[in-house]
Amino acid sequence: MASLQESFIKIIDVHKEFYSQGQTDKVLEDINIDIKKGEVISILGKSGCGKSTLLNLIGGFEKPTSGSVFFDGKEVERPSRRAIMLFQDYGLLPWRTVRKNVELGLEPDNTLTPEERKDRTLEYIKLVGLEDSINRFPVQLSGGMKQRVAIARALAIQPELILMDEPFAALDTFNRYFLQDELLRLQKKEQKNIILVTHDIDEAVYLSDRVIIMDSQPGKIKKILKINLAKPRDRSHSDFQYYRKVIFDSYEFPTNTQAPDYNI
Repeated sequence: MASLQESFIKIIDVHKEFYSQGQTDKVLEDINIDIKKGEVISILGKSGCGKSTLLNLIGGFEKPTSGSVFFDGKEVERPSRRAIMLFQDYGLLPWRTVRKNVELGLEPDNTLTPEERKDRTLEYIKLVGLEDSINRFPVQLSGGMKQRVAIARALAIQPELILMDEPFAALDTFNRYFLQDELLRLQKKEQKNIILVTHDIDEAVYLSDRVIIMDSQPGKIKKILKINLAKPRDRSHSDFQYYRKVIFDSYEFPTNTQAPDYNI
């Protein structure tokens, strides 16, 4: 494994258990991951395999039962503005406009003057292509536009790491594809690390430099797959289909006599 100096995110021998009514629920077991600066990583697996828990450990929202998580050489002990979490429910305040929602993340930053805060807000609203909707309220926006507001708000804080928990799951196919392309464009421009939890195999192959394939009960790393394809990627290309098949083959699907469960 890479040293702490070589890793941007390093997870060492992490186990996570939850306790309830005298019962122990093992959620994650023996998790070891090295993530380099600038990588886009997807965490893929069946429901209940601990994907979101792993994301919360990286962000400092949960603490491991044992083992350690390091971010840029320092052990993660609490949430930080260097790492921002994005969810599929957008988290926009309905009484605030697009501009005010994006500005929300900058309000605790006492190092910025009001003019600097306004300029940075406008910069990131333009970056996600919403300058014509700057004074609209969330109720006036489509689902895709709401997610772009949430992305602009996260980027405006200028974090080094963006954690995303199924951010496009509630969107239709066309909006999802559009925002996947937008995410890649913004990641290339901003040079951020992104760690994405997803159930969507195509999304994982399309976006990621590497895919962490999880097993369940308890959650373990089944395989880490490097995607050796240039971006942007062609979903119809045989190379793309090859990586899809590698991921499918990592799971034991039911026979034709059983009802299939493709929710991975």
